[in-house]
Amino acid sequence: MNKLSLVILAAGESKRFGKAKQLAEIDGSFMLQRVIDQCSEIEGVDAYVVLGARSEQIQHKINFENVSVLYSPNWSEGIGATLASVTTELSELYEGLMFVAGDQPLLGAAQLKPMITSWLENTNSICCAQYDNTLGIPAIFPKKLFAGLMTLRGDSGAKGILLNAASELQTFFMPEAKIDIDYPDDLKKLRV
Repeated sequence: MNKLSLVILAAGESKRFGKAKQLAEIDGSFMLQRVIDQCSEIEGVDAYVVLGARSEQIQHKINFENVSVLYSPNWSEGIGATLASVTTELSELYEGLMFVAGDQPLLGAAQLKPMITSWLENTNSICCAQYDNTLGIPAIFPKKLFAGLMTLRGDSGAKGILLNAASELQTFFMPEAKIDIDYPDDLKKLRV
């Protein structure tokens, strides 16, 4: 069994964005490609991308050479359903799952490596980003939390699982995680 898998979440419909935000251009590159390329710089983890809405369109434009592609059959139910299906699919292969959002273009190896290094020293620990007085992804969930992830439904993510594990949580200050692209105007404010 491998220790850790890094999973880039890119299955959403991008309703607020109005089109496939995974293909939004940032400095001449598609946003999802930028996240994949950054995550591919991290050695020692298996990287996956989870697609759902507009998967065919996205697959024609993104280079997936350094990652494996998973498909979330119930992506339309929301992020919770996607997290549940991915965890179910990968649960027997890894001791930990790290979730990264495909719409957090300022995150890269520099932010993720310290979290991964810390988790590898104690694979039972729970690690997550902290920004603006909140907790969120990127986050690493150890095997003991997989059952909880597999019960997620709808559009509720895993924040509740993180909050319930607060006493065991290792947090990493990560202001870059605050920046996610939900609306076209978010791209205009982006400083890369």
